Amino acid sequence: MEKIKQREKEINELKINVGFLGSFGSGKTTFIKVLNNIQNTKEIIVNDSIQKKIERNEKIIQFYYWDTKGYEKENKMSDLYLQIQQILLIFFDLSDKKSFLLIETNLLEQIKKLEKKKKNDFRNQNDKKCDFLTVLVGNKKDLKGKREVDFEEGKSFAEKQGWKYFEICCLDFQQVQILEDFFVDFVFNNFEWSNKKISLGLEQQNQKKERKSWNRCF
Repeated sequence: MEKIKQREKEINELKINVGFLGSFGSGKTTFIKVLNNIQNTKEIIVNDSIQKKIERNEKIIQFYYWDTKGYEKENKMSDLYLQIQQILLIFFDLSDKKSFLLIETNLLEQIKKLEKKKKNDFRNQNDKKCDFLTVLVGNKKDLKGKREVDFEEGKSFAEKQGWKYFEICCLDFQQVQILEDFFVDFVFNNFEWSNKKISLGLEQQNQKKERKSWNRCF
């Protein structure tokens, strides 16, 4: 019984890696810092990831936020960094059109290759859903007078790629929280885990009944 409970607990826990892409200075580290109430940016640089646990309806998600540590200056992130992610947040600066255009010229091919691989992996495992989410994030929404990318342009590009689109100011905790709430809800509602606990419990109970009946017969 203890083993069953432990197994059910494990099934009701998910570990989700959140990765970041985008040009240097687009707000990725600031997002992590504000979301996790980190006062010193060095704390992010020292650790490989920042961990945050969220519980809801007896389910637990351990989020791991992986900062890029300046590697985005090389324009392309390593395939290994991308492959471990379940959520990908792609940042650009709304006041810098170049940071928006760089997504298509420098990152899009790599992202599409990743998305295709993720879909194939889940298809090979006969999973009904692909547990992967890509979000395009326009940061520095507060700099209205300096905006170089309008809302419709960002949204249209995201929809064309099959991504979700958000505009935020990473210095505003409430706006950062709205984005986090979105992908937390997405994980709880869409990732493949909702019926596994029930099916496992029933399967193991049936196996126990079968063993008892065998013992009585022989």
